[in-house]
Amino acid sequence: MDIEQLIWQYVQGVRDFSRAELHHADIIQADLKEIILNRAALEYANLSGSDLSYAQLQRADLSNARLMGIKLIGADLTGADLSNADLSWADLRQCNLTGANLSQAKLNQTKLIEVNLQGASLLETNLIGTEILGVNFARSDLSGADFTGADLNGANLSRADLSGADFRKADLSNANLYKADLSQVQLRNSDLEEAFFQGANFSRANLKGANLARA
Repeated sequence: MDIEQLIWQYVQGVRDFSRAELHHADIIQADLKEIILNRAALEYANLSGSDLSYAQLQRADLSNARLMGIKLIGADLTGADLSNADLSWADLRQCNLTGANLSQAKLNQTKLIEVNLQGASLLETNLIGTEILGVNFARSDLSGADFTGADLNGANLSRADLSGADFRKADLSNANLYKADLSQVQLRNSDLEEAFFQGANFSRANLKGANLARA
């Protein structure tokens, strides 16, 4: 399916484009709210600046996609492949990313507010400057992720794999780190006040200068 055909059908009221083949597609600054692209092939697509709020993208392939400034408010990306995607400045408020693959994705300055990332993979993902609030990272793979200076106050990181992640100067106060793997984690000058650590693994973690008050 070519882009012109998709947009024409969308304007006519069609919403379901599940399994569409849109490799390398250029769909910049398009208004595609509530579109259904479940299992669609969108690898290397450019959707920068587009609005896909409340879209359904379950198990869609968005690997290596350019998604800078995209709006995915309330969208369902359960099981989607976003590996190596660039989501810088994206708005992911209330997005469902359960089980999604965000390995090596760029989430710089992205809005992650009330997002469900349970069981997702964020291996070596860049989250510098990301706005994080009310996010569920339970059982997620965050090994090697860069959270330098991130605000993770009250985040749920229970049973998450955080091995080798960088949390320098991050705010992890009141975070739930129950049985989390924090081996070889960089926590230098981080704030862990009142964080919950029961069963967590801190082997070879760097806690120099960290605030562990009431933790």
